[in-house]
Amino acid sequence: MKNLKKIIVCLGIIMTMLLTACSGGGNTESSASVSDMVQGIADSGVQFEELTAGEDDDDVTAYHYSVEKDWYSEYASLSATAASADEIVIFKASSDDTVDDLENALNAYLEKRKNDFEQYAPDEYDKLTKCKVITKGDYVCLIVSPDNSTAEDKFNSYF
Repeated sequence: MKNLKKIIVCLGIIMTMLLTACSGGGNTESSASVSDMVQGIADSGVQFEELTAGEDDDDVTAYHYSVEKDWYSEYASLSATAASADEIVIFKASSDDTVDDLENALNAYLEKRKNDFEQYAPDEYDKLTKCKVITKGDYVCLIVSPDNSTAEDKFNSYF
C-alpha cells in the first residue's frame, strides 16, 4: 500500500510536469500590429538615435532585408541615419513555414551590418555584436540599440 501511494504521487508529479511543458511557455500571438510594436519599442525609454520609418514598399523591403514578399504578412521598421546602427524591424511571418526563412534573412542582414560597421564605427559595431534576432511564434524581430535588454523586454511584453 505504501508503494502504491509513492507511485501515485510520482505519477501526479510527472503529469504536472508534462502539462506544464506542453503549455508552450506563453502566448505567441499579439493583438498589437507590428507597427504598434515597433513604435512601442522606440518609445520604451531606450535612447535610440533619431529613428525614421522604413519604406512601406514591399519591393524595397524585400530587397533591403533579402526576404521574399510572400514570407510575411506584416512588416514595420524604424532605423537611424547611416552613421548609426540603431534599428527596429519586425516581420510577421505569413505561415509557420516561412519563420525560419525570415530568421535566416535577418541573421544574414545582421552579419552584413556588422561587416559594414566593423572598421567604420567601432561603437556601432559593438552594438551589433550584442544584439540577436528574436522569434516569438510567427513574429521575427531584430533590435539594435544601446539597451537591448529593455528593448527586448518591451517586444516580449506584446505576447
